[in-house]
Parts: sequence; C-alpha cells; structure tokens
Amino acid sequence: MVLLGNLRRLKKKTKLYSRIFFFSPNRKNRGFGFITRKSDGADFFVHSRSIRDADFESINEGIEVEFLEIQTHRGGEAKDIQILKKT
Repeated sequence: MVLLGNLRRLKKKTKLYSRIFFFSPNRKNRGFGFITRKSDGADFFVHSRSIRDADFESINEGIEVEFLEIQTHRGGEAKDIQILKKT
C-alpha cells in the first residue's frame, strides 16, 4: 500500500533559485523567514528545519539559495533549501 504522502514525494520536483529577503533567527538555532521567487515575486515561507547545513546566525537578506516549492493549505513553502552564495 502506497501512502499519499509518499506518492507526493515521488513526483519529480524542480529546484528554484532565488534570494532570502527576510530571516529571523532565535536563540535556539531556529528561525523563520521568506524567500521571494525571482520570476513572479511569489513569497515562500522558510523554517530553519528546511535549511541544510546552515549557521542560522549568519543567514541574512540577499543570500542566494536553491529550494523546492511546496504548496500547503497556508500557501507556498520552501523546502530542502541549500545556501549557494552568501552576499
């Protein structure tokens, strides 16, 4: 039996490239922010657990990232975020 969640993960997803325009770290190495998609300006929510290999205190506006776009009941969310270049 294939679960619906697993089926969604099997679909091919396209990586997008953009920049973080807001990120607010907290004291517990967690945080949240937003990425704006370059092509149309759509915003995606970012949670620190979705950022791979990150030092959250060094994440600032303008950092280039690669991410997967996920649509949830609350809107767009960025997952599997990889930092490409710090500005």
